[in-house]
Amino acid sequence: MAVPPDMLVLHHAGGSAVPYRGLVKSLGSRFRTRVVELPGRGATMGAKPCWSAREAVAFCLDVIGSEGMEPAGVFGHSMGAVIAFELAAELERRGTPAEWLGLSASRPPGRPHPSRVRRDLWDDARLVAFLRELGGTPTELLEDPGTVAYMLGVLRPDLAIVDTYTPSVDAPLGTYTEVFHGADDPVLEGVEDHHWQACFRNEVRRHTWPDGHFYLFGREDELAAAICASFDRAVEWNIRERGRQDVS
Repeated sequence: MAVPPDMLVLHHAGGSAVPYRGLVKSLGSRFRTRVVELPGRGATMGAKPCWSAREAVAFCLDVIGSEGMEPAGVFGHSMGAVIAFELAAELERRGTPAEWLGLSASRPPGRPHPSRVRRDLWDDARLVAFLRELGGTPTELLEDPGTVAYMLGVLRPDLAIVDTYTPSVDAPLGTYTEVFHGADDPVLEGVEDHHWQACFRNEVRRHTWPDGHFYLFGREDELAAAICASFDRAVEWNIRERGRQDVS
């Protein structure tokens, strides 16, 4: 019986592996899915966090190496999409590219939000207001001082990853990529199809669901089905590309 391909899932800023358990379950036996949890939260609370995309990619590579993984797919949501893009680029540089890349609720690399600022430098009150506006965090958690202190301690370095990010590659990425997002996500203000297309060699499909930045929670079965179909397209595209390279 064939071993399922490895799929890495990278979480959003301030997040952890826990909210993605539903997606892991929905993906089922199609993949060996591993949610990579950045240090400084959950089981690694108190560990030194990552403050840049480069540090986060290095951490992911350590996880891949220590667990003997060969990522065929990488899916990242929000901050996780930033890290996923850079991880895919690094895997290409190493000659071990992934088959598929899924970027969720994120802007195209090199195209920051028009009003981008260093949110990791905001005071606590402004960060809490930002969390309320973005949604996805239960109100009762934002009213508990101890929980808020923990959340902001996790959130600040994650926001630094996003708000100081500069892509490490200029040429279009060769890893087959598709994009997933909510129709009402404020993060995507001003983003057009051609902005994505300029970043990748394949024809980039965009998958849109109702709701905002955290559209994926509550519709994991739908997202998992879309990921599986997208991965199948990636496999076919990669076979064609390798065939063209062999001919040339």
